[in-house]
Amino acid sequence: MKELRLPIPDFQTAQNVAIEVRIGEAKKNYYFRVVSFPWQSGVEKSQNQRIQSLKHAIEQYDKNWELIEIYTPTPNANTIQVLYRQLRASLS
Repeated sequence: MKELRLPIPDFQTAQNVAIEVRIGEAKKNYYFRVVSFPWQSGVEKSQNQRIQSLKHAIEQYDKNWELIEIYTPTPNANTIQVLYRQLRASLS
């Protein structure tokens, strides 16, 4: 198994979460971030336009963070949330 899903209560957008994982004696730290991007589910933009805008925002995002998951927006949502994990090389 390479992945675990952990519920993190009260995790707000634009906050970083640090998770320390121990496997045997080895210890690793992982950092996650949820980012909100404009989604605007109104009639102003088509589904394709919203997807293209999100794709562009993801492509322009900080390259020290890798995309992990795009959450399904609620109906009539103005934003869509995206989960990122900090790349190992950028950890200090």
